[in-house]
Formats: sequence, C-alpha cells, structure tokens
Amino acid sequence: MVCVLYVAVPRAYGQASAGAILGTVTDPSGAVIPNAEVTITNAATGQAQVVHTNSSGFYDLEALQAGTYNVSVKTEGFRAFVAEGVRLEIGGRVAVNASMQLGAATSEVTVAAAAVAVETSSGEQSTTIGSQQISTLALNGRNFISLAVLVPGVVSSIGAGQEMTGGGIVSGQPITANGVGREFTNFAQDGTFSNNTGCMCGPNVTPSLDTISEFNILKDNFSAKFGFTGSANIIVESKSGTSGFHGAAYDYLRNDALDARNTFTGKSPLKQNIFGFTIGGPVYIPGKYNTEKKKTFFFVGEEWRRVRRGQSLTGKMVPQAMRNGDFTNSPSFINPGGLAFDSASATLMSQLYPGVNCIVDSTHLNPACFDPNAVALLTQYFPLPNTNNLPTAAFNYVNNGSGVINQREDNYRIDHYFNDRMRLMGRISYEDVPILAPANTWGPNPAPTMRGTLNWTGINSLLRFTHNISPTSVNQFTFAQTHDKPRLRVAGAELSGLTIALPFAGADIHNRVPQLNIAKG
Repeated sequence: MVCVLYVAVPRAYGQASAGAILGTVTDPSGAVIPNAEVTITNAATGQAQVVHTNSSGFYDLEALQAGTYNVSVKTEGFRAFVAEGVRLEIGGRVAVNASMQLGAATSEVTVAAAAVAVETSSGEQSTTIGSQQISTLALNGRNFISLAVLVPGVVSSIGAGQEMTGGGIVSGQPITANGVGREFTNFAQDGTFSNNTGCMCGPNVTPSLDTISEFNILKDNFSAKFGFTGSANIIVESKSGTSGFHGAAYDYLRNDALDARNTFTGKSPLKQNIFGFTIGGPVYIPGKYNTEKKKTFFFVGEEWRRVRRGQSLTGKMVPQAMRNGDFTNSPSFINPGGLAFDSASATLMSQLYPGVNCIVDSTHLNPACFDPNAVALLTQYFPLPNTNNLPTAAFNYVNNGSGVINQREDNYRIDHYFNDRMRLMGRISYEDVPILAPANTWGPNPAPTMRGTLNWTGINSLLRFTHNISPTSVNQFTFAQTHDKPRLRVAGAELSGLTIALPFAGADIHNRVPQLNIAKG
C-alpha cells in the first residue's frame, strides 16, 4: 500500500495515529497576540519545532506522535509562557492556550499541564491505555488486547482475566465493542492497517507489551477517516528511542511445579517462559554525529515464548481382538444378522481371494482377507487402546501429550529528524509462531503418531516521511506492508515401508498417508 497525502487546509489531519497541539495566545486583556513564537519540544527526544501564531493569535502544529511535550511561548514585551508535561495521546488534539503577562522576556511563567485532559475538540468516545498501565497491570498471557476490557462497553467473549496467548491465528482476539462481532474491530499499528483479512479476527502482528508506547480504543462517534470498521478501532503506537539510553530484560515464568493441585483433576502440565529484551536510545558517534542526541533514534524489542501445555485427547482405537478378525465384543457392532457382504463386496472379495472364506461366521473375519497395506497403516498409525476408564464407554484411548509453541517476536524502529520540519520514521514488526499439536488435531486420530503443525508468520512494516510545510500544510508519504501467512501441515504423515496403489500415477508425489474413512464404524 502506498499513500501520498498533501493537505493544505486550515487544519491538517495526518495519519490516524498522529496528533496535534494547538491553542490561542492572548494578552492580559484577552486580546489575541499575532506572530508570537511557539516552541513545542518532545520531552523524550529533545526535538523542538517552532510555529508562529496567525493574525487571530492561533497556532497549530500537526502530525505529532504520541508523547509528552513542553510548550513555550515568547513575544516582545511579555514574560515567556511555559507549559510543561503536556500529554498528547494517539490521534489526540490538545489545546494549550497561553495567557501572556506583561514583563521582560527573560522571565517566564511556568504552568503544569492538567493530569487528565478533557476531550473538547471532537465528540468521539475513546480511551487511551498508557505505558504505565501496560507495564504494571498483570495480564494472563501478556497480550495487550486483554487491557481493552478496561473500556466501558468493551467485553471479552472468553471472560475477563482468562489467558490470551501472544500471537498467531490460534490466539485470535475475543474483544467485542457495543455488542458488535469481533470481525468488525479494526486494528492499526502506527496508523497503518494491521488486520488478518482471512478471518478479520485479530491483528497481523501482536506486538509485545514492552514495545508498545500506548494504544487507543475508539469506540463511538469517531471520525469518518476510520470508515473501514463497523465497531471499535484499536490503534497501537510503538515505542521510539529517546535522547537517553534505556533498556530492560525480562523473563516471565509459569510452571505446574508452582501450581496447587486440584483435588479432583490434579495438575495440568504446563511449562511456559516469556522472555526478551528492549533497548532504545540515540544513534550517535561522540564528536562526529548527532552529538546533541536530537537527530536519530532507535528502538529494538525482541521476545520469545516457549510453551509446553498439557492436552488430553481421547478417541476410539481398534482393539487387538478386532485386528485379529474377532468382532464379538465390538461396541459398535449393530447388524442383527451378523457380518455380511453386500453383492458388490462379495464379488470383489471373491476376485481378490478366490476360494477363501473371508467371513468365518457372524462375528469373525478371516485375517487372510485383510489388505496388507491396511494392516500396516493400522499398525503404524493407530496404536492399541490404552484405557477402559473414560466417561464415554466407546472411547478407549487417551493421549496425554503436550502442545508446543516456540514463538519469536521482532520489533525494530528508527526515527530521523532532518530538521524541525522534516522527519523520517521506519519500523518493522515480525512474528513467527510455530505450533506443534500433540496429535493431528485437525483429523480423527488422537494418537501422537501424526502431529498437526501450524506455522504462522506475520509482518507489519512501514516507512513514513513527514514534511510540515507550514502550520496548515502537511505533506506525508507512507509506504506500508502488512500480511500474515498460516501454513497447516501434518508431521509424521509420510508413508514408511508401504506401497499403496492409487487410482492414477502421481496422485501424491510426497507419498503421504491417504485419508481413511470407515463407514458404520
């Protein structure tokens, strides 16, 4: 997707995640002050941008990323005005009005920004989940989407506090807003589309908590620029580097050895580690490049998940007596007349085994009539029953195996400021989620002889150039790439030592186990 945006209107709205700081400068009598110099400085990077008020005393700086800013106003004959700690949320428009006081420009009046900003520039209903909430609230599964239930009108179909895994198609997203289905919820990362278009059931990439600066949930009455969705918009802002180096390393452990034992069911096997690191700061060479640490910044986040979770799969297996041809005790044998061939089967069996009595009596088959390939398939892929103590009497096999998840999450971001009007931002977010099931859970066989695999890869990346031509004109170029690719396979499905005559040559060049169906079984 390539998007070129040029705006030349009284107020310029950039990408969905960009915000603005605006306001009016007046003197003590309330009269507006034109041509006052307004400096807006990002507190994290020290990057400053300067605008001037127009003839109506109004200023407006667009296309700002979420963060904390300091706003200073200077004009001849008045004391400088400074507003510190102005918090700009994703897509927010914050008004900072300056009432100047007479005095020398060398003195200043400093005010602290309000801790809670009231939305007055639009009628949208939205909530921003900030970095402090993201980093301090305990989340089962460490998935940022779980925090959406903090917003009134947003619920989780799996229940609050239930585990959400970190990524991939199997994690999905159970969030619904205003009673509308989850497929109508739109996800965006740094203002770029990030939805799984196959099922519309979650983002292409689920960024790790430690790489998210904040995220915003637009629930009602939002702008027409979000017209793609019929429900909520969840907009994620990734972290960027700052003028100082910051980093962290972490490991979150869950293990059944630390769990209490359930009186009735015991413990469910679980080994889970979520570990990773983040590091960010300025790109500089002492005495050579970016010595003031205000031009180029980087941020890197890596996260791994290693999960071994117990799963109990049950099913039906053919007991040894039936493999020998004895169906006397078959739990599903319902033919009152006993074993019998229809006319077509009788003709076929007489041709394959001439002179052989394939049905010994009403409950026994002659093993000499069994197809060798069928016997080999049964022996190799369908083990003998291992229990007779299951709630469903017909089920005689249980596989107490473990599902395996080995996930890796990569996030890289770089920001470069050419000057106070031109900047370039690039980010790559990539996740690889290989999953190995304890059996071929997409099929009828619960045994571990064949195991289903699902390898999910997702990417969301962008390159964005922003040019603030004037306070009312913003030129922005964005190149974005986002997609996901699920690959479903079966491990152990290759035939070994078997030859099966298929209807035509080349039917399966990979020599895999054919699909088996047993009628009236």
